[in-house]
Formats: sequence, structure tokens, C-alpha cells
Amino acid sequence: MKDFSLKKNIILLIAAAALLAAALNIHSIVNGIFHVLGLAMPVIIGGVIAFILNVPMKAYEKVFFKLNIKLKRKMSEEHIRSISLLLAIISLVLVIVLVCVLAIPEIVSSLVGLYEQIVKKIPEFSTYVSQYISQDKLNELMDISWLQEQFSTDKITSLITNISSGTLDIVGRIFTFITSAAGTVFSLCMSFVVAIYMLLSKRKLETQTKKLLYAYFNRDIADHLCHAGQLINDTYAKFLSGQCIEAFIIAILIFIAFSIAKLPYAALVAVLAAVLSFIPYIGSFLACFIGAVLILFISPWQAVLSVIIYQIIQFLEGQFIYPHVVGNSVGLPAFYTFLAALLGGSLFGIVGIIFFIPLFAVIYTLIKESAEIRLAKKGVNI
Repeated sequence: MKDFSLKKNIILLIAAAALLAAALNIHSIVNGIFHVLGLAMPVIIGGVIAFILNVPMKAYEKVFFKLNIKLKRKMSEEHIRSISLLLAIISLVLVIVLVCVLAIPEIVSSLVGLYEQIVKKIPEFSTYVSQYISQDKLNELMDISWLQEQFSTDKITSLITNISSGTLDIVGRIFTFITSAAGTVFSLCMSFVVAIYMLLSKRKLETQTKKLLYAYFNRDIADHLCHAGQLINDTYAKFLSGQCIEAFIIAILIFIAFSIAKLPYAALVAVLAAVLSFIPYIGSFLACFIGAVLILFISPWQAVLSVIIYQIIQFLEGQFIYPHVVGNSVGLPAFYTFLAALLGGSLFGIVGIIFFIPLFAVIYTLIKESAEIRLAKKGVNI
């Protein structure tokens, strides 16, 4: 008993000393954590890319596995996985290209139209200003003598001297920026390579992870961890699929409604609505605002009409489409879907809004399963 108490006291002293040392060196520990995260960032980003690409990849794998049953000459699992990954990457690239093809010409057209509208409005603006401001006041406003004083010979000489002395600093900043940009591009390329390796060897990684869990934890804990991991994977995959379906639906609705109302930039606003719909609830407002601003330079009345039509579609989307398409895809009721978006946005902004819905779905499912097991043991049927 005394030996046990002595060991316990020694462990407590060591733990207290470790906590004290950590408290005294908290700044170094935090810097060390961020340094490790920085080194592991390509792997983390690669995992995120792999997780996103795995959604279309799994869909292609299901098609090929079904096709494999009907074929006389069977394809190996490795070939199916490689072809599915290639098709998933091609699909993602095609979607990005399609968005650019639809959006960029509309953006260029809107900028050209905006410039033309500004040129047309300049005479009207000049006439309006001349009606309310006297000629003397205009001459006073147009007086540029103060500007001539600012560009006197002495001040120009001083400016040139300052620029010459700061040239080396500017060159250094440019070199640092180029180096940083090159490092970022290299890290992204490495992340993409990591993602490809993860996806091609995902079965092996899954087996190795399960071996470690069952080797270092008891069977019940390992079973729960495997179940939670599978649930997280399935939930986020369904969430991304639901988001893609919801983006497609909202884009079609916006395009049809704007085309019927003969509003300009129907394709551009539809693409913006589809892309920004991945930001739940907030993305629709951003797309509506951008579209209204672009249409405003063509016709204020059409801009107001675009806001009204967009808000009607947004109301229908928020009440019926999003909670049911996305919420049902992750098994989360509509109320909890809205609550998750609200809480995630309050805590972590846009990123929280996007990722809190599937996180809530996982927590909701785990709590529901645990509650049902406990109720069954107590013999309660509600």
C-alpha cells in the first residue's frame, strides 16, 4: 500500500512539474506546435483534397464494380481505383473550366458595359452638377495650384532621393514575395501528390489504421472509434454530394427565373449562386448583392426586380431545398441544420458554416444511437 501511495505521489509531482514547465514555456510550446503544423501542412491539405476527390471517385468506383460483374474479363481493384481517380480529377477540372467559361465572358461583358454606362453618364452628371454648383465654385474646386506646389523642384528631388534609398528594400520585398509564392505553389503541388497517393492506397491506409486501433485499445473502444470514423467519412461525403445537388438546383432556378424576367447576366448570377451556395445561407446573399450591383448600371428597376426574384428563390431554397436536400443527405433535421450553420458561423465564420453541418450530423447520430441503446436497456419505448 505504501509503495502504491509513493508511486502515486511521484506521478502527481511529475505531472505538476510538467504542467508548471509547460505554463512557463507556453509561448515556445505554441510556436513549436505551429511549426509542426506548418511542416505537416502539405499532408493536411493533401488529406483535405483526397477527402473531396474521394466523393466523385467513390461514385465512379461503384459504376465500375457493377460493370465488372457483367464483364467476362474482370478489372482488378487497383485498375478500377486508378481509372476512378483519373475520372474524378477530370470531372473536377471540367467543372472548374465550365464555371470559368460561363463566368469570365460575363464578367468581361459586365465590365465593358459598366465602362460604357459611366462614359454615357458623365455628360448627365456634369449637367446635374452645373445646375446646383456655381461656376466660381467649380473653378475653385478645379484649382490645381496646390498640386503644382506639391510637385515643386525641391519636393521632386527629395522624392527621388527617398525612392533611390528604398530601392534595395523594395527589391528585397519583391524577392521575398516571389520566394513565398514559389514555396506556396510547391506546397500545393506536393499536397496534390500526397492526395493521389492517399486515394490510390486508401484501402491499405484504412487497414493499417484499424490494426493500430485494435492493437493499442481494447475491442469496445476500437469498435466505437472505427464506427465514428466511418460515420464521419460517410456524413461528409453525403454532405458534399448534397451541396453539389443543391448548387445545381439553385443555379437552374436562378437562370430560368432571370431568363423569364429578361434580366441581364442570368448565366453569371446563376454561376455565382452555384459557387457561393457552398457557403450555407450567406452565399446566396453575396450572389444576390453582386448580381444587383452589376444590373444596377444597366437599369435600376431591373436591379430591384433581380433582388425581389432572387429573394423569392432564396426563401424557397432556404425553407424547402437546402434543409431537405443537404439536411436529409446527412441525416440532420432542418432545425438542427440551421442551428449548426448559425453556431458555426458565430464561432469560425464561413469555414464554420460549411463544416459545422456535417459535424452536427455526426454528433446527432452518435447521441441518437447511444440514447436508443440506453432506452432499450431500460425497457423504455417512446
